[in-house]
Amino acid sequence: MAPYIGKDVHLEISAFYNSVEGFIYPQKLSIKESEDTFQFKQNNSFLYDGGVVLNVNPQPVQWLERKNSLRLVKGIFTHQKDKSMRYIPAIPAVKKLPFYL
Repeated sequence: MAPYIGKDVHLEISAFYNSVEGFIYPQKLSIKESEDTFQFKQNNSFLYDGGVVLNVNPQPVQWLERKNSLRLVKGIFTHQKDKSMRYIPAIPAVKKLPFYL
């Protein structure tokens, strides 16, 4: 989506959807903390991404500026029967950058 740029406000919204065939990821095999044994697995998956950026900079008060952003990436395996293994590993949680003055 094209950003909205007004006199005092900048708003931008973006999103994507992607299908990945043969997504390769490591799965930890050992339960012991002293052993790091992994096996590489392969599965089809969907990736979803969305983000919002909001910047407020009122012209009458030029020293005041607020910048906010939020980004969400979600990865799901398509044919995973076990619900606990449904989500793609190593994708970070929701990331919200705090606003600042």
